[in-house]
Amino acid sequence: MDDLYKELKNLRSSIDSVDQKIVKLLNERVHYALKISEIKNQIGLPVYDEVREKKVLQLIEKENTRMIPLQVIHSIFSLIIKETRELEEKKKNETKN
Repeated sequence: MDDLYKELKNLRSSIDSVDQKIVKLLNERVHYALKISEIKNQIGLPVYDEVREKKVLQLIEKENTRMIPLQVIHSIFSLIIKETRELEEKKKNETKN
């Protein structure tokens, strides 16, 4: 029984480590998205780009090992894209003021 508790603790520690990496990668993704937003703003393009968002989801589909159902992957990345777009809009509006 002690071995199972030890394994549980180790697995949770592994998840904590993965979560930390995910947060770092999300911050890196937002950094690049905000840079792209600045460029789009300078050349007069809107923040929302439906074609690009669809392409991102298609690329993610290819990376999925199918351990996570495709619908779940779409939901996660759709939320990431939506929240990033909102950050881009906020920054764009701050730049106007």
